[in-house]
Amino acid sequence: MEFGRNELIWAIINFIIFATLMTWLLYKPVLKLLDSRADEVEGRLSRAEKAQAEAETNRQKLEAQLAQAEAQARDILAKAAQQADASREQAVGQARQEAERLIQKAQETITREKDRAVAELREEIAGLATMAAGKIIGKTLSADDHRHLVDQVVAEIGEHKS
Repeated sequence: MEFGRNELIWAIINFIIFATLMTWLLYKPVLKLLDSRADEVEGRLSRAEKAQAEAETNRQKLEAQLAQAEAQARDILAKAAQQADASREQAVGQARQEAERLIQKAQETITREKDRAVAELREEIAGLATMAAGKIIGKTLSADDHRHLVDQVVAEIGEHKS
């Protein structure tokens, strides 16, 4: 089979018409579709970069907040330790004051009891001295004589004690 010139021209014309139709019907829409797809991909990449930058900014903010929270926690712990020390010192001071007050009270009680015992002892010695003096003298003493004799014995006891 031989192709003639007319057939060749018709084949070229058919090819040009086919190529034109294909360009008009397929190439331009496919190119348009590919361009829109490329724009969409670029948009998504741009949004992803923005989201990544935003995430980085948020991460930095969170790290700063975390550092601030840690600093606040350290401050709170330091203040709590200071308050605990102050409370302990105050409790120790109050305990010391209470102990000193109790010691002072005990010393006052001891002094009162000692003075009372000495006074009772003096009265008893005075009574014994009066009875002994009454027996020695052989008479009963008047109240003034009794008082004078007691004072004299107490004075002598006080001199011997010193």
